[in-house]
Amino acid sequence: MKHKLEAEYELTGQLFGLLSVQPPHTLCWQVNRFFNLKLRYAGEQQTLRKGVGASYAYYEYHSEASENHWYLVCNHDDGKTLVPELKKFDYLALVVACGELLDEQIISGLRSLPAIQGCYKFETTGIRNPENLIFE
Repeated sequence: MKHKLEAEYELTGQLFGLLSVQPPHTLCWQVNRFFNLKLRYAGEQQTLRKGVGASYAYYEYHSEASENHWYLVCNHDDGKTLVPELKKFDYLALVVACGELLDEQIISGLRSLPAIQGCYKFETTGIRNPENLIFE
């Protein structure tokens, strides 16, 4: 008899899908400059789906003063997708902001960057595998 351990994850924050052909360091540089952040490479998000592993580079910024948390993650790795529901997007941005920035301010700021061709907000409740967007 096989037992399957299931855990429920709840994402907090605002999730944005980004369209960009730029490499992640260029995108991070522009986001950092516009929002006055310090997004830095934080590692690889590992996933295992149907016995096939994948790694997705992610960048993070934590502000202890304002308690804002920003994550920027590559959504593709060798034909695999971190969040299949958002497979059309090259990057995902997860922003946990404590009241400073409104959704509209984040979207308009991201859309104004030359490296971004499109930015769309999504509800985190619609993600089937939210554990893929929990970074340590």
